Amino acid sequence: TPSLIISQATPANGILQLNSTSITTTIQALTLKGTGGIYLKGIQSDLAAGNSVTIDSSSGIELTDSDAKQSWLYIEPKVRQTGTAAFDAIYASAAYESLGDGSTGEGNNMLRFTYDNNNIFRIDTLGNLYASGSFKSDSTASSTFAGDLDIEGDVNIGGGDLYVDASSGRVGIGTTGPSSKLDVVGSIEQDGETYTTTLSYGSNI
Repeated sequence: TPSLIISQATPANGILQLNSTSITTTIQALTLKGTGGIYLKGIQSDLAAGNSVTIDSSSGIELTDSDAKQSWLYIEPKVRQTGTAAFDAIYASAAYESLGDGSTGEGNNMLRFTYDNNNIFRIDTLGNLYASGSFKSDSTASSTFAGDLDIEGDVNIGGGDLYVDASSGRVGIGTTGPSSKLDVVGSIEQDGETYTTTLSYGSNI
C-alpha cells in the first residue's frame, strides 16, 4: 500500500510540484529513497499527444559550475552480484502493437540524441545505428562486429592507413586522396615479391 497518494481529476499544472529556489546550492528539490527501489508509471491510459515522462529545466536555469564536471542526468548504480545474475545500468524494453512510418520525426527509435536540435546519434527499433560524427574507439583491444556495416560517408582508418571516398567509390591505402579506384602509397607484396613503386589502379581491377 502506498504511503502517499495524491489525486486530482483535472490538474492544471500537475498534481505535485517541488521547487528549489537556488541553483547555487547542493540542496535536492526531491529525494526518493526506498528499499524496493522507485517505480514510476508515466501514464494510466492512452496518450493521444505529448510525452509520457518529461524531465526538464525551467527556462534560463542552467548548470553553472566553472571548474568541475557536471551532468544533467547522473546515474551511478552500486552492484555486488554473484552466481548467474545479470545487470543492466540502463534497460529500455519497448513493446508495440503497431508503429507509424516515422516520417514526422527521425524514424522510430529506441534511443536518439540531439545537440542544438541536430541529430548526432540514434538506434532505431530494428537495431540499426546512425551517427553523424566519426566512429572512434578509446580501446586498443580487438573487437568483433557481427552484422552488416552500412556507412553513409567516407571511411578513414588510422589517419589514412585505409581510406574510402564515398563520393567517388575510390579506396586509398596510405592516402586520404585516392586518385583511382585503388590507390596505394607504399610497398605491395604479392607472392613473395615486394613492389615499392607507388601504384594506382584504374577501374578495371
